[in-house]
Amino acid sequence: IASKCRRAAVWLLRGHPGLYLFAAVACLYFATMSREVPWGDARPVYEVAVSMVQGRGVSVPMRWPSDAEPGRDGKCYGPHPWLPSLLHVPGVAVRAVLQNFKMGPDVAHLVDVFSCHLAGGLLGALLAWLFFRLCLRHGASPKVARWAAILLVLGTMVWVYARSPFTEIVQIVCFTGFFLELSQLARRLDRRTALAAGLWAGMLLNTKYIYALCLPGALLIVAFEHRKTWRPLLRSLGFVALGFLPGVIML
Repeated sequence: IASKCRRAAVWLLRGHPGLYLFAAVACLYFATMSREVPWGDARPVYEVAVSMVQGRGVSVPMRWPSDAEPGRDGKCYGPHPWLPSLLHVPGVAVRAVLQNFKMGPDVAHLVDVFSCHLAGGLLGALLAWLFFRLCLRHGASPKVARWAAILLVLGTMVWVYARSPFTEIVQIVCFTGFFLELSQLARRLDRRTALAAGLWAGMLLNTKYIYALCLPGALLIVAFEHRKTWRPLLRSLGFVALGFLPGVIML
């Protein structure tokens, strides 16, 4: 069974060279993972995920900022959109399972740390893969695209973002994914790209509301590039709206 799994993994990675990059960056980020539990702005983001897993809705036990007014039913709620908290749910669920086993305080602390940094490490690896694809789409060779992605994840603030449970790593991943599909949609209209662009746009808006300011400009770019083909353009914009709908519902 192990041999078959190994052969399957090799076949998969050979067919998708960007997955090598994803796996390597994920391992690197987990090896250099921070040992801090969420604090500051990251704490309410993480505690919303804890409340979801524990079945307490989306209220949090702490008031943040400290002068914030209580919300519905006098409860406290996180000030950030839901998406960053939703991405912490798998890590919190893993922690909930592991807490059923007896462990010392040092091990328990490592479990807490791993649960709150799982999403950041995987998102950092996803960013490397998305940027690799973006470079390929704009004419770079696979070798140049890999080096560019490595420079991004090792030589910029991305490494810091991936090591902390704040929302910045979610923002940069969603913006890169949105730009990847937007650049393709500006070149060629098709249903899959339009749906993907709308989905990424909805997720981007659910990382920080200020990103709504970039959406009209993105729409104008696509409309200008395809101004001579109005019917396919309107049809594609309809699929963009369909992909954007889950993000609107989440808001």
